[in-house]
Amino acid sequence: MGGEILETALSQMKMNGRIACCGVVSTYDSASQPAHGPRGVPFLFVVKRLTMRGFIVSDFFAKRDEALAQLRSWVEAGRLKVVEDIVEGFDSLPEALIGLLHGSNRGKRMVRIA
Repeated sequence: MGGEILETALSQMKMNGRIACCGVVSTYDSASQPAHGPRGVPFLFVVKRLTMRGFIVSDFFAKRDEALAQLRSWVEAGRLKVVEDIVEGFDSLPEALIGLLHGSNRGKRMVRIA
């Protein structure tokens, strides 16, 4: 989980920083064992008093409507940009999924059928 990106991010974290972990799409299609995690993790977590917590979006389903309203207001106010990566055509579904798993998309990957 994370690899070099997480290792770099940890070194840049501020004191008492918090990290939310949701999904590890880069490992979904991997048949091999994931690479070892970042080096120096215990040191960075102790010295910077970092917190890392995993979650699944369904943990917060009861707050769904409230979250959608807040996100919608941020989009409408221009405080949050929605980035969509649209692939055209039903025949592109396999390519779109493989690209998603390999990280070739930027933003939300969608396939337009018609």
